[in-house]
Amino acid sequence: MTTQTAQIYLSGPDGGRRFSATATDAAFTEITSETGARSLWEILRGKRIEYAGGQFAAGVGAAQVRNTQTNKIKAVICMDVIGEERYHKIDPFTVEENDIIEAYVDVA
Repeated sequence: MTTQTAQIYLSGPDGGRRFSATATDAAFTEITSETGARSLWEILRGKRIEYAGGQFAAGVGAAQVRNTQTNKIKAVICMDVIGEERYHKIDPFTVEENDIIEAYVDVA
């Protein structure tokens, strides 16, 4: 299996945060905070998210915000190749306990 860097950024009225991890190609990988490897809900619980974006090294990439207890997908995020950082408007949601970010990347 190959891996590549994946970065996700979320923002809302109260500011935003970056998350990054080494993602395994062709599999969902949890993306955690850049400082301290904490999950989305541990950092931004109760915050409203309105914009999202992401970057990956090569190939294709997408990410999702998913609740690990209910499996509800709250957002799907289009990712760009590194160097093309853009925020995209998403359907707003509030971060709740057990919400995580997962990225799916593939060089194929």
